[in-house]
Amino acid sequence: MLYLDEAPQNAAWFFKKMAMHESGTSSMDASAEMLQFNPYNSSLESLHTNWNHSSRCPNFSTIGDGGIGIFQLTDPKPHTQALWDWKCNVYGAYKLLTGNKQKILNQFEDFVWEHPTTPTLDHMVTKWDKENMDNKVVKLSETYASYTWKFGASPLFGNGFTKINNYFTESLANGEKSILDSWLTKLYNCYGCTAFLTATQASLTSKPIWQFNWNNYTNEVFNQQVPIYK
Repeated sequence: MLYLDEAPQNAAWFFKKMAMHESGTSSMDASAEMLQFNPYNSSLESLHTNWNHSSRCPNFSTIGDGGIGIFQLTDPKPHTQALWDWKCNVYGAYKLLTGNKQKILNQFEDFVWEHPTTPTLDHMVTKWDKENMDNKVVKLSETYASYTWKFGASPLFGNGFTKINNYFTESLANGEKSILDSWLTKLYNCYGCTAFLTATQASLTSKPIWQFNWNNYTNEVFNQQVPIYK
């Protein structure tokens, strides 16, 4: 748990929630463990004679997607060390999580729409804001899983993401979180799905509207309780 608190760039506020959820840990008391390995089971100890035995083996996914360890690393296939070294597993998850920053930048730049009578592609928000300087697209906030989510900066985005950092500039008070962190969380377990943040436009001349696209995974992660160690 303390190792996750030391994760680079203060990712730990939701990184620990992800670890608890991914490893299938349900206990919330001070002895709760995030499971890199399956617990000891005397009836499942004969792995050398029965490949279905799994006592003390790496924590494999129960839904058949090949997930391994605390963070259920799946795709790309994790390094062998991530099966047996929990810190390597955590590092692989953090690398995967933050590697999706480029996907977010790409999705953010590709907010397009197709009018039913005049098919066209355009960056609707950028175009609208440029042409309507006194009536820009509103940066919404939304309450979800006991947090208020706003268009604020995330400490996970640093150099090389100027367009992101220049748009997500709202200040975040206590209990308020960046929607960029929600976006990263969704991408961790949602390959090829709808972007967390999208924009819609009812007609060629109407003002675009931001839309937050939560899913079951974001709901489960952000509602996940984490043990408090004293």
